[in-house]
Amino acid sequence: MKVLTPPTKPFMIALGTSHTNGDCEGSDTTFDSDSQNPIGIVPKTAHTMIAEELGLELVQIGLSGCLNLDLLIATNELAHHGFLNENCKLFMLEPRITDATAIVPVNAVYNKFYKEAPENSQKDWIINDSNKNRGAIAGSGARRNYQVDKTNAEASYRQQVAYDGKLHQKTLSTEKETIKIDNNKLLSAFRDSQAWISNSPYQFLQHITYIDAIKNIVKANNVNFAWQPVISSNGNNDLSVCEKFVEHNSDLFEYLVEPMLIDNDSSIQCLCGHFNQEGHDLWFSMSKNKVKKIIELNH
Repeated sequence: MKVLTPPTKPFMIALGTSHTNGDCEGSDTTFDSDSQNPIGIVPKTAHTMIAEELGLELVQIGLSGCLNLDLLIATNELAHHGFLNENCKLFMLEPRITDATAIVPVNAVYNKFYKEAPENSQKDWIINDSNKNRGAIAGSGARRNYQVDKTNAEASYRQQVAYDGKLHQKTLSTEKETIKIDNNKLLSAFRDSQAWISNSPYQFLQHITYIDAIKNIVKANNVNFAWQPVISSNGNNDLSVCEKFVEHNSDLFEYLVEPMLIDNDSSIQCLCGHFNQEGHDLWFSMSKNKVKKIIELNH
C-alpha cells in the first residue's frame, strides 16, 4: 500500500465534495480520474487561489458525491499519515448541511458477500480482500485531485459495505447490475425511511456533529480550521438550526466562512449545478479575508 506523504513545505488542506474538486461539465479542463472517464474541472478552484494568496502549497481533496462520514474518515486518514503537522497552516472543510442520499447496506442490494442476514452474514471478504487502498482518500470510487495511485486504488471500505441511493431514483447501480428499487421491498424501505430524515432537524444534528468532530481533530493538532458549506436558498435557515445544536458546547461557528450559495444565477454555475470558473472566482473573493482573519487570530 502506498503511504500518503504530506508536503515538506508550508501547505493548506482543502477537503470537501465535488465543489471542492472543481467539477464543472461545462469546462474545457479535464481531470482523468481512472484513465477512462475524464471529467470537466475548472482551471483554478477557489482553494487553489486561496493557497496562492497565502503562499502555501495545496493538498486538495474533493470527494465527489461523498457524505460527511467520508469527510470524517478522510480527516482521520490525514491525521494518521501526519498531514496535521507544523507545516499545515490551514484546514478548510466544505461539508454538507443537507443530503438526500439514502445509505443502503450492501446486503439489502444483492448477495455478493452476504447469503443470510444478519446471523450468517459473510464478512470474510473484508478480511481476505487483497486490495489495500481502501481509505476514503486512496479509493477511486469518487473523483479527487489528490490521488495515491490512479491505477491500483480501489473503492473505499464505506463504498464496499454500503450503496448510495437518491430519494426519488428508480434504480440503483451496483458493481454487477442495475436493480429496480420498486422490486425490492427492503431497498424501498431504506429509501422511504430516508425521505423522512432528509432536511430534518435530526439530519442537521447528524451533519453538524460530524463537522464539529472534524474541527476538534484539526484543532487538537494545532492546525487552523475553517469551514464553508455550499448551500441552497434556504440554507441560512438550515445553518441556524445547526447552530442551535452546538451553541452551548462548541465554538464551531466562530470558524464559519460565509457559505457559497447555489441559486439560479447561470453566470456562476455550469449546467451540472457546480460552480464554473466565475463561480470559483467569486468564492475566492468572498472567502479570502475571513480565512486570513482566522489565521491571524490563531497566531
